[in-house]
Amino acid sequence: MVGRVPGCADGRVTLDLVAPRSARPAGTRAASGPMDPLLEERARANWKVANEWVRARAEAELKDGLFQVPLPEVIPEDATIMVIRVSAPGRPLAAIGWLPVTERVRDPGAASATFPAPWERTSSSWRD
Repeated sequence: MVGRVPGCADGRVTLDLVAPRSARPAGTRAASGPMDPLLEERARANWKVANEWVRARAEAELKDGLFQVPLPEVIPEDATIMVIRVSAPGRPLAAIGWLPVTERVRDPGAASATFPAPWERTSSSWRD
């Protein structure tokens, strides 16, 4: 994944591959109903798994406003969103953006593809 950050020369880029809210994570234990005697135990066990939306993470340096983040060889099937965060000296969150995970991204040759600056796209519902 190659990109640029207008107005930010140097820093760190974190790219998360995220599942949508509708994803059902593997490893959760269903309750038999509201009267299940193990309801609280199952809820505690499910909490961490059910609230972990990041399926993969990669990081890279930002130099002269440009970055190249290596994508994993295999992108998890339920990862549908790329969230890109940029931190810079004195600016813990200098920029944030997102792009959908498309077939172009899932293509093994796409790791060096150039995408438009994701922070130019905004949405209040990037998780769906």
